[in-house]
Amino acid sequence: MRRHGCIALLLVSLGASVASAAPRRAGHVRYVSSKRTFLDAGHAEGLAVGATVSFQRGAKTTGSCIVDQVGDHTASCPSTKPRVRDTFALPALAAKEAPAGAVLPPVPSAAQLEAAPAALAAADMQLVEFHATQRSKFTQGLPMVTATLGHDAYITFNGDSYQQSRLELALNGVSIRWAGFRAYAHITAVLAEVRPASQRFRPTEIAQIYVWETAFTSREVGRPYTISVGRIWPYHTPGLALIDGAQVGWRSKSGTAEVGVYGGSIPDAQKLYPSLDRWTAGAYYAHTLVGTKGSTLRVLSTEARLGVRGASGPGPQLELEWALMAAIARRLDLGAQIRASIGAGDWSRPAFDAGRINVGIRATDRLRIAATFRYLGPVRADYDSFTTGFFTTSHMYHGSFDLTYDPRPWISLMLQAGVDHDIGSGSARQYLGPEITFPNLGRGHGSVSVGYREELGWYAGRVVYLQGASTSSDRYRVVARVSYLEDRLAGGFTSFAQREIGLFAYAEGRIIRWLSLRGSALGRVQLQFEEGGARPAAGLTAKVDLIASY
Repeated sequence: MRRHGCIALLLVSLGASVASAAPRRAGHVRYVSSKRTFLDAGHAEGLAVGATVSFQRGAKTTGSCIVDQVGDHTASCPSTKPRVRDTFALPALAAKEAPAGAVLPPVPSAAQLEAAPAALAAADMQLVEFHATQRSKFTQGLPMVTATLGHDAYITFNGDSYQQSRLELALNGVSIRWAGFRAYAHITAVLAEVRPASQRFRPTEIAQIYVWETAFTSREVGRPYTISVGRIWPYHTPGLALIDGAQVGWRSKSGTAEVGVYGGSIPDAQKLYPSLDRWTAGAYYAHTLVGTKGSTLRVLSTEARLGVRGASGPGPQLELEWALMAAIARRLDLGAQIRASIGAGDWSRPAFDAGRINVGIRATDRLRIAATFRYLGPVRADYDSFTTGFFTTSHMYHGSFDLTYDPRPWISLMLQAGVDHDIGSGSARQYLGPEITFPNLGRGHGSVSVGYREELGWYAGRVVYLQGASTSSDRYRVVARVSYLEDRLAGGFTSFAQREIGLFAYAEGRIIRWLSLRGSALGRVQLQFEEGGARPAAGLTAKVDLIASY
């Protein structure tokens, strides 16, 4: 009781001192960018959107602007005429005097304070329908336009090297103010400056252009239809990559259900050039169910497509793919996806092409379990290879298991295990190892992890690593890692071990509000070779990007 009384007395004292402080009569210019002026006053000082501000430098007027963005103690307007430390008059604030004889409410008792959390948790919170409003481009989570200038380099100490420059441009939903459409685009241009003689991928092309997306899309909230046209990544069509075509859908009034059709050609898998030899068309659906208060099922989201895909060689193939995501009772997350097909030259034998199951369990607030199982069936010869990018004539599966336990806020323990198995060849590989992380170093801005992993079976070995990370809000982020690696190509504990030391570093930082720098480097040094082999080798891979976003 004595502690609560002291806190209340302190709050009253602070409130009295603030109330007695004289209101500000003038503000100052804090910063001027290439397009905007930023002020050191906001709502609390009487500024509002639409207010006209006149700037003074001594006895000289340096211009004015109309405020269009206001915070509690900050504001900005579109103008570049003022300079830092120029002043401006603040609106007069009406004095708000407390009524005579005003009495402060009594300090809550210890029993009332202890009962408050339970009362808040039991309160009936009514769901309110969300209505989206147009947000300023300065508050969007994803920039509207992004341009990246990068350079990649791979250098070995035996003389081979590879260097290329990249230019990437992306539009992320820029409104074109017609029928609610937005423009999306992602284009990469690559210029290879140094190439080894053993270059295998597009060896004769020095300059390369990749068009990942060029789409006009209308998916505005509240509209009963959706449209995407161009080179698109279709929505709610599991297992389907980009196509040159269109997608049209119809949504329910609540926006939780959607059905539609899609169709178009499939670009060349290597160059992303348009191609009329491969095509696809079909129908899809998506539905999201949100549980009510107290229900066991919190979220259930499903989507599926039924389509046909064709190529000039093997003929058409009918495909069915379905995906599910569910959150149950705040303790269980489920995910599943399956794909089946028939055709491609053989309509008598349906095939189960792929399947995936993900399970996440939060047993307690400190204990989490994650498990994944994936199956990949044989790729149909001369058909699926151009879309899956994976060549195999056998059945394969992969399983992984992660267990994380946080005994204290300053330490986290993880156990990782997994298995990869090729059923046709009988080759299998397993791994198992722990990791310890200290997540809240440097006032929560840094972390350190140390881990070990033993790899068994085909291509056996082991990895020991130490990793550190540091981040400061959205200003910068740094990750560094040192690893010791062993690879036993023949498998088993007695075969020759090829040992390496690996060093990895990643850093990104915001230079100014719209410009960032990102870079990474990976170096590996071989420690020994089998007797009679070549001398130990070393190599370095580096990448640097300058990113402008608006």
